[in-house]
Amino acid sequence: SLNGTIPTALFDNLDLTVLRLEDNQLTGTLDQSLGQLTALDDLRLSRNELHGILPSDISKLTNLRNVLLANNDFSGFLPDLFGNYTSLDFFDLRSNKFSGPLPSTLFDIDSLRIVYLSNNEFSGTIPSNYGEAPRLKDLWIHRNHLFGTIPLVAAGSLLELTEFTLHFNNLVGDMPDSICDLRLEGELVQLWSDCAGTVPEVNCDLPNCCTRCFDSPMPSVTPSISPSSLPTALPSSSPSATPSSVPSVVPTVEPTSGTSSSPSSIPSNEPTAYPSSDPSALPSAIPTSNPTTEPSEIPSSLPSAALSSVPTESASPTVSPSSTARPSSTSDPCATICPDGAGTLHPDFPLAITPSGPFTCSDFDQLARDSSPPTCPPVFPQFVERCGCPSPVPSVTPSTLPSELPTMSYAPSPTQPSNAPSIQCSDRNQTTVLFQRLSEISDPVTILDPTSPQGLAFRWLNQDASVDACTYETLEQRFALAVFYYATNGDNWADQTFWLSSTPECSWRFVSCDGVDQLVTKLDLESNSLEGTLASEIRVLND
Repeated sequence: SLNGTIPTALFDNLDLTVLRLEDNQLTGTLDQSLGQLTALDDLRLSRNELHGILPSDISKLTNLRNVLLANNDFSGFLPDLFGNYTSLDFFDLRSNKFSGPLPSTLFDIDSLRIVYLSNNEFSGTIPSNYGEAPRLKDLWIHRNHLFGTIPLVAAGSLLELTEFTLHFNNLVGDMPDSICDLRLEGELVQLWSDCAGTVPEVNCDLPNCCTRCFDSPMPSVTPSISPSSLPTALPSSSPSATPSSVPSVVPTVEPTSGTSSSPSSIPSNEPTAYPSSDPSALPSAIPTSNPTTEPSEIPSSLPSAALSSVPTESASPTVSPSSTARPSSTSDPCATICPDGAGTLHPDFPLAITPSGPFTCSDFDQLARDSSPPTCPPVFPQFVERCGCPSPVPSVTPSTLPSELPTMSYAPSPTQPSNAPSIQCSDRNQTTVLFQRLSEISDPVTILDPTSPQGLAFRWLNQDASVDACTYETLEQRFALAVFYYATNGDNWADQTFWLSSTPECSWRFVSCDGVDQLVTKLDLESNSLEGTLASEIRVLND
């Protein structure tokens, strides 16, 4: 039960051939970068909560065999851009809100067998070339807004057609004999149309031609309870008896006959010509150009543009100068992440990575914690502020005191020969190396968050005795799979065989790799009770 949006980084996996995320709770739209996956041959996103239009670059995915997008909330015109498709077999877009004409180029694909376009809002006529798909087996176009007559097909066409559903449309006329003949000469076993009722819309002999007849619903003579989503063709000749709850798209030409009894809940874009006698309950979106004469009852969240002429009154004097980059001297610099107000860090979780190894919150002595500002060791710049330390921007003037720990960066060329041996990877702390490698593919802030999937994967990998951070070639791949496990609630999967074990990741259940480089080629976890989100690190599986 995955939720959230599909990370666009997933579409950077240019060698991806199968993308199956059906039966989840994914939301959002399909990004245009989907068109980069030119090797993709299986796209299945059915039964989610996706919406929006299909990106036009889907026309570049000419190797697709299966396109299953049913039971979502997709809308808009379906691009008629299938002329270069050569392998499409199964095309399922039923139960969405697609509109406009049916794409005629779809029926130019010789390999096409299954087409489900029912339960949409398609309009127009049936493409005249629909009978030119030689292998067409199922064609469902019922419950749309199609109109006109049903086109003839040439003799010898659609001989493999078994299901043809046309009911609940606005089609009229006779069912072509060339279609009825398929009941005897072909394999047609289901032919459904609007051929019932006192005056059927489609004339079709039951049971010799059509196998089931429907009475196409007639327009109602009573008004609907809810308004139509589409405007009427003609304006009303008289005003509505009750006001609309939806604002008009176009403003009225004439003013209303009376004033409103209550103020509008939506602010106007332009200031009123007449000031109100009562103050507004909401702050103005645009600051006033004139200062107020009385203090505000509610303080502003934004600083004043000008200095106040009256000093503020504090209940007690400040102990030390304020600083936006640091907590106060009484706060625990290791318990609070200052920049973003996020949660607390675990005392044993690496707060900083130094050449001597990981440095945790518990390593700060009480004197360092209580000093103002807190005394912190030299750490990676992006984590300096996590413990309320001074700015990561280097000082212009050198310090007169030596640092407590060695620096993390090295000069590209020493100014004078050194007698110390060069530091090799194997001589360095494994946690440091691990962190540096993973920071190339994942946000370092999330890696150091012990509650995030990335932080949990980092801690697990740091404790994995079977992995040498210096020599393990697929370290990033192993990390990405671990992040995927934690992000999708792997502890509750139906089958977790070998996941997060000391065995190579290619031996984990549902993971397939090539036999040479041991790189992941396929993840197949269908019906395994996944729940959560897809983290962007999944893109690494293509690298």
